[in-house]
Amino acid sequence: MNSFFEILEKDQKSRFVKFLKSKNKVNETKNVELFYAIESSKEKKIQKQIGSNAYRGLKKRLIDNLINFLAEDLIRKEVTEELKIIKQLVVARKLMEMNYFLEGFKLLNKLRLRAEKIGYYSLINEVYHTQIQFSFHELAPNQDQLFQGLLSNSKAQLNQEKLNMAFAKIKKEIKQTSNVKELIHSVYKEFDVDLNEGFNFKSLYQLAELANSEGAYSNDYYSVNLFFEDKVEEIIGSKLDLPKHYTYKADLLLTLANIYLRKRDFIKSELYIQKAQIVLDECVIEFSKSREYQIKTLQSLCLTYSGSLNESIDLLINLNTEDLKSAYANLVLASNLFLKGEIKSAKSLIVKYYRSDSYYENNLDREWVLNKIYIEVIIAIETGDIDYAESRMNSLIRRYGVYLKAQPQSHIIRFLKLVRYYCRYPEEVTSEKFSAKVNETIKWKPLEQEDLFLMTIFAWLKSKMQKKNLYAVVLELVSNSSDKNN
Repeated sequence: MNSFFEILEKDQKSRFVKFLKSKNKVNETKNVELFYAIESSKEKKIQKQIGSNAYRGLKKRLIDNLINFLAEDLIRKEVTEELKIIKQLVVARKLMEMNYFLEGFKLLNKLRLRAEKIGYYSLINEVYHTQIQFSFHELAPNQDQLFQGLLSNSKAQLNQEKLNMAFAKIKKEIKQTSNVKELIHSVYKEFDVDLNEGFNFKSLYQLAELANSEGAYSNDYYSVNLFFEDKVEEIIGSKLDLPKHYTYKADLLLTLANIYLRKRDFIKSELYIQKAQIVLDECVIEFSKSREYQIKTLQSLCLTYSGSLNESIDLLINLNTEDLKSAYANLVLASNLFLKGEIKSAKSLIVKYYRSDSYYENNLDREWVLNKIYIEVIIAIETGDIDYAESRMNSLIRRYGVYLKAQPQSHIIRFLKLVRYYCRYPEEVTSEKFSAKVNETIKWKPLEQEDLFLMTIFAWLKSKMQKKNLYAVVLELVSNSSDKNN
C-alpha cells in the first residue's frame, strides 16, 4: 500500500503536508509524521510507538486524506471545458427556474454547441433535457428538432457505450480463444455495434487495438481489415481533434504503425510513427516518455526489415533490462544481434530475462513469450547447447501446444519437428531428403500472408539448407512478400 503514495509528484508532496496540517486539530501531527516515515521507509518505527491497531487506523485516515487531496488538486488544476460547461449549465437551469427564459435559452444553445465541439455525449443530453423541460415556452427552440436532436445524440452515445462494452469483453476473452476473428464478429453482433457512427479518437483506438489483437493472436496481419482507417484522416484537424483525446490519438497512430509494419508496408508504418511523434510532443511529458520504448521498437523493426540492420541495432543498444517496459525493444535487439551473427551478445541479452514464462505472459503478453522461446531455441542450437534447445521446445509444446495446434495457419508445431530432426542429423540439412521432408511437413502460406516474425525464424532453417547468410535470406523473403503485398 505504500506504493500508493508514489503517485504524488514532488511539488504535490509539500502541498499534501500543508493539506494535512490544515485538517489537523491542535497538537495533532502523527499523520504528517507517518507520511514522512513512509517517504523514508521508516514507518515501522511509528508502528512500534503507537501499536498495530492504532497504526492501521492512522494509515487508513492518511490514505483517505490523500484521496481527498488528489481529488481537490485535480479539480484545481484541471479547469477543463467539461467543468466549465457543467457549471454554466447549473446557471442556465437557475435562469430558467427564475423565468429568465431569453437568457436561459441563449446560454443553453451556446452550451450545446460547446459540448458538441468536444464530443461529450452525456453533457449534450443534459442540455437537451433542460431545453425540452422548458420547451413549452414560446422562446424555446423548435420542440420536434429538440426531440430529434436528443434521440440522435442518445443513439450515438449508446453506440459508443456498446463499442466500449464490446472492447472490454473481447480484451477479457481473447487469450482464451483460438479463433479471434469469430470472437470479434460474435461480440460485435451481441452488442449490435454500429461501425459507421459515433467515432472519436478513443473509439478508433479501440478498433485499432482489436485489429492489432486479431493479427497478433492469429499470426495473420495480412488479413486484418482496417475498415476504419479513413475515419482517422476525417477526424484529424476536425472539431473532434481535441487535446483531451491526444493520448488516444497517439496510441491509435502507433497501433496503425505496428499493423502496417506487420503487413510489410514499412513506408506507411514509418509515416504513422512520425505522425505519432508530432502528437506526443503535444501530450504531457510523462505520457510521451512512456511511449519512447514503443517508438524505438517500431523504428528499429522498420530499419531491420528495410536492410539497415546496423542502424537498427544502434537505436536499441544499452537499454535498461531492469525496466520491464524495455522488454519488447530488447527482444528485437536480441533478434537483430542474432541476425548480424553476434550470437554471444544476443544470448547475454536474452538470459537477463530469466523469470518464468508465466511471469512474462502475465506482465507482458503471450506473443512476447513465444517469440522469446523461438529465439532461445535457435541461439541454443547455434551455441551447441542442444539439451537446452530440446528443453525449451518441450516447454513450448507443453505450455502452448494446445493453443498453437488450434491455430489453423500456424506452422510452429510442425516446424519444431524439423528443428528437432536438424538437431539430431545436422549433416542432412542441405540434402534433397531434408528439403523433401520440409515440403512434406509444412504447407507454406503465400509469403505475403506469413507472419513477419515467424518468417524470420523460418529463414534461419532456410539459411542452413541453402548455406546462405541468414540476414540475406530474411531480406529476400521480406522483399518477395512486400512485392506481392503492394
